[in-house]
Amino acid sequence: MLEKRRLKRSHLIYYIPVFDTYNTKPDRLLGYLVDIHTEGLKLMGEVPLKAGDALNLKIDASRLVESMRSIVAEGVVRWQSKSVNPDYYDTGIAFTDLSGDAILQINAIIKIFGFQD
Repeated sequence: MLEKRRLKRSHLIYYIPVFDTYNTKPDRLLGYLVDIHTEGLKLMGEVPLKAGDALNLKIDASRLVESMRSIVAEGVVRWQSKSVNPDYYDTGIAFTDLSGDAILQINAIIKIFGFQD
């Protein structure tokens, strides 16, 4: 398969929870962040999602670092496949609306929780 990614994925040392905030009370847990960059993320979760689904995402690293704020952004599901563990799905999500503050928070997550090559 030809690699279309322009940015290097940053794999994380912790699984950070990702929620869907669209019309859900309380927020629906979609899964856990596996890797991230400023154009999108890969998540692992029990919830099957369909390519093209629009999401209102909340990435909550505040449980790990008290000073971190949740990242709130819009995204769209690009792909999904069964994970190595058959009880889970791997999902690729592209950000469609990302504020400057969200970009700073993503870079902080990468710096704090990313594997150092």
